[in-house]
Order: sequence, then structure tokens, then C-alpha cells
Amino acid sequence: LFFVTYNEAVRVFLDGTLIYNDGAFGAKNRVYGTRWHLLSIPPGYQGKELIIQMYSEDQGTLGMISDVSIDDGLLQMQKLFNHDGGSLLLGPLAMITVVLLLLNYWIGRPKKRYNRLFLAAYLAVHLVCMTASLWTVLFWLDNPVFLQYVAMISFYAIPLPLGLAAYNYLASKGRKYIAAVMAGSVCILLGALAGELMGWAVMSRMASIQHIYYIAGLLVIAYCLFRQGKGGDRCCRIFFWPILATAVMNIAEWMALYSHIILPPNNYMHFNMLPMIVYVIWLMNHTMEEEKRLSVANQELEQTVELEKYKAQIDPLTKSFTREKLGKAMDSAIKMAEGANIPFALLMIDIDKFKSVNDTYGHAAGDKVLLGMADIVRSNLDSRHTFIRYGGEEFMVICSMYTLGRAWKLAEIIRTDL
Repeated sequence: LFFVTYNEAVRVFLDGTLIYNDGAFGAKNRVYGTRWHLLSIPPGYQGKELIIQMYSEDQGTLGMISDVSIDDGLLQMQKLFNHDGGSLLLGPLAMITVVLLLLNYWIGRPKKRYNRLFLAAYLAVHLVCMTASLWTVLFWLDNPVFLQYVAMISFYAIPLPLGLAAYNYLASKGRKYIAAVMAGSVCILLGALAGELMGWAVMSRMASIQHIYYIAGLLVIAYCLFRQGKGGDRCCRIFFWPILATAVMNIAEWMALYSHIILPPNNYMHFNMLPMIVYVIWLMNHTMEEEKRLSVANQELEQTVELEKYKAQIDPLTKSFTREKLGKAMDSAIKMAEGANIPFALLMIDIDKFKSVNDTYGHAAGDKVLLGMADIVRSNLDSRHTFIRYGGEEFMVICSMYTLGRAWKLAEIIRTDL
């Protein structure tokens, strides 16, 4: 015999004989938790009367029983895993999403970083609630009362990190509404905890109130995000959709739950965190693409800056280096000379009476003279030389690995060619 009870003590009688007992009858306001029951019926049960008796001070759950069946023991065990199948698939996906959010916490602007933390907290609380509601978890922790409290507290806490994420996105006007919604959620949570501590067992009784308030809060958050997103805030416009989808799925869950289409706790209900998982996966992908785009843009910018720096060192007329290059080239040559005892020489080149060329023939002719002279000088140089226009008609050549005598010969060759 297999069946599931919800916060109830149970007795099973076969023709008036007690064959199973779980929980204390008459214990006022006691929490029993959700428990599945699997018991072997004594031989010769055919034709006998089977009575399942339940006790609870909570009228909302009294008499609530589901999945009653008599079948082979192996098939009954299979039923347990079939019930948790959706959660067992969803759980690892949610866990991976939480890990991704935490690993990517430091990427992006502070506002986005905090939202990753809030969304990770939302999914983590959902995971705790889902895990505590699993039927198979009783194999490892046979304490349905403890699991009931864990599931209920996490259920009451689910709206808080989601509210913080929305609060972080919204401007001051929208934040007032979110703060009011979150204050209400905190009051409900604290009220439920206080009721439990006083022995009133109100957490399960207030679950429907909490669920309705959570749905209302989601709709308020969606409205605030929609308004700000309509005003041009792209983050709010995107975040609006998973919030709205979460609200719609919770409305469908509430209608199914309290119309008794499905009985609690059906772990397929936790699929209402799927919109947020999809949003987070999209957010991670978008962040990686944005980081990649920014990296490429930075590389292009660095290349552009280096190119502009190089252009700034090149004289546009003679294509020789400008005086911007002189300091670095001299520093390098001096360090090589001092450190490795490698000599270098410096040629100073000046065109005599160049002013008369400009005055007689014009500056265009003077430019041709400068350009022709630069071409002749460059034709006698190689990679060991740095050719610099010092200013006007004055030029310099830094000759690496040149002694004074060798530099004198190079100077004579250039002078003769000119």
C-alpha cells in the first residue's frame, strides 16, 4: 500500500486491526510534515476492510491524501522517482546557473554584479525549497517535520532576493513600491515564524496567503519594470519578461493547487523558476558577447593609438622621424653603449643657404629640395640607422654600432651624393 499525507498523523487498520501507525493523534497544533507511506499488507487481505485514519489540527490539510494505490513494491518505488523526476532534472540546471552567477559576480558594472548575487540567492532558495519537498529525500533524511519547516521557510523567503534584484534596477520612484512589497513579505515571514514559535502551526495555514501576496508582488514588480523600460531603460525592459513569465506560472500553479487539480507538494510546480534560469543563461551569454566585443574594441583602440603615436613620430614631407623619436632613440643608444660597450655615432646634417632657395624659388621648391635630400640620405642607410628631421633643413642620423671613423666615411658618402 502506498499513499501520501500532508501534515497529518496516520493510522491504518485492516479489519479493525492496527497494522501501521505514524505520528501522534491528539497532539494539538503539531507539525507532521509531508510524508509518503509504503507498507506491506499482511497475507490474506482480500475481502477485508482497509481503513486509513488521519489526524490534524489544520483543517486546510485534514483529510488530504494522494497517490493511494496497491501494487508491486518495485512499481511503488518507481512512483517515488517518477514524482521527483522533473525536480531531479531541473535541480542540476539550477545549481549550474547559481555557480555561473557566482563565478561571474565580478564581471560588469556594480549594478549588474549585485543583481547576479540576488538572482543566485533567488535560485538557491528555490532549490532549497524544492529539495526539501522531494519525496526521495526521505531516504537520506527521514525527518519530514524538519524538511517541512525548511520547505516552508524557504517558500516564504523566495520573494525577497527577487525583490532586491528589481529594486537594484529601478529608479527612486519604482523603488518605493518594491520596498513596500518586500516589507510586506518580511512581515508575513516574521509573522509565520512567530506563530510557529508560539505553537500555533501557522506556516502551512498562511501558505495560501503568502502565495497570493507573492503573485501580487510579482505583478507590481513587472508593472514598475515595464514603466521604466518604456521610458528607455533597456535593463528593466529585458528583466520585465522573466518576472512576468514567473508571475503567470505562479498564477497557473495557484489555480491548480487550490482548485485541487494537483495536490501539494507536486515538485513540477518548481518549474516556475525556469523563466529566471533562461534569463540568467541569456544574461551570461550576453555578458560574454559584450566582454568579447569590448575586448576587440579595446584592441582596435590600442592599435589605433599606437598607429597615431607612430604617425606623430613621422615627418609627413620627408618620411623621416620627427624630434619625438629623438629622445627614445638616444636613450636606447646610450644604454647599449654603457651596458654592452657598443659604440654609436651621431651625424648632424644641415643644408647651407637653404633660406635663399625658399626666397628665390618659393617654398614648394624648397620642399622638393628637402624631399630629394632625404631620399639621398635614406638610400645610404640601413636598419642600424635612425634618420630624424631635427627641424627645418636640419637632420640627424643616429648610427648604432658605428665608430667615429666609420661614421666619418658615411658622412662623406652622403655629402658627395648630395
